Amino acid sequence: MLYKAAGCAARRPYPFINTYVGRKLSLNIAPDGLFPNPNSPVKVLTDRFADMGFTIRELMALIGAHSTGKQCFQSSASVNASFDSTVDVWDVRFYSETQSASAAPGTFRLNSDVNFSHNATNQQDYNRYGSPLLRRHEKMSLLGIDKNILTDCTELLLLSINLKNLAVSH
Repeated sequence: MLYKAAGCAARRPYPFINTYVGRKLSLNIAPDGLFPNPNSPVKVLTDRFADMGFTIRELMALIGAHSTGKQCFQSSASVNASFDSTVDVWDVRFYSETQSASAAPGTFRLNSDVNFSHNATNQQDYNRYGSPLLRRHEKMSLLGIDKNILTDCTELLLLSINLKNLAVSH
């Protein structure tokens, strides 16, 4: 969780994400099939997130985090391609670019993101752009954890930090 918050703090403008540390490592291995697959149909993904307590609107807000993401595993030909043309800015351009007929130059689109952007079930929520990502992000990061046993270290990340020189190419 800390690396996610640090990644957000390294980007301007960035949202202030509440960051908690102290989570105990689980000795139990999660069953196969619980991690969402970007090639799964919309219904499978919305059902999986509903199992975790997320509405479609909350899921659409969480997808907005792809605004600052890059793909590493879906296509070996496009490693490190960003999901929108403004990868260094936490903005809403991701949503409109994902809905467009073709990908912006130098970007990569996950099948699940494209499917969500064109699915009638969640079209209204996808187009709201302003769904509150931060509360949804915190909800997801604390799934199955009692927040009261963690330490809030959000204030340590309020200043912008430069992680560019720390990046390692594989």
